[in-house]
Amino acid sequence: MKLTYKGKLPSLNELIKAGRTNRYVGAKVKKELTQDLAWIFKAQARGKRYSKKVVISIHCYEGNLRRDDDNVISGACKVILDALQVAGIIKNDSPRYVHLKPERFQSEDKSYYTVVEIEEAGE
Repeated sequence: MKLTYKGKLPSLNELIKAGRTNRYVGAKVKKELTQDLAWIFKAQARGKRYSKKVVISIHCYEGNLRRDDDNVISGACKVILDALQVAGIIKNDSPRYVHLKPERFQSEDKSYYTVVEIEEAGE
C-alpha cells in the first residue's frame, strides 16, 4: 500500500519547541496533526488494515536542505506511525508489529511531501 501526504511535516525540533512553549499547545499541535494525517491516510487506504507485522518505509521529500535528516525523519515518523494507528491501518506501532525504514530525500521540484509504503513482513 502506498500513502502520500503533500505538505511539510514538522521536524522533531519543531515538535519539541511547541511542547516547551506550553505543554498543552504542544499536545494540541501533535494531536491535530495526527488526526489530520489519520483522515488522509484512512481515505487513501480504502478500508485496508494490517493485523500482523508490517514493514513501513517512510520517504520524506524536502524542498531544501535547511533541516537536518535526523530531525525531519524523527518528527515525521512519530506523527505518521501514530496516525496509522489512529486510522486503524496498523494494529500498533510497537516493534512487535512494525519494522520502520525511514529515509530523507531532496525533492526535484522543491516541494515537501511524504510517501509511506506499507507491506506485510515476510516472517
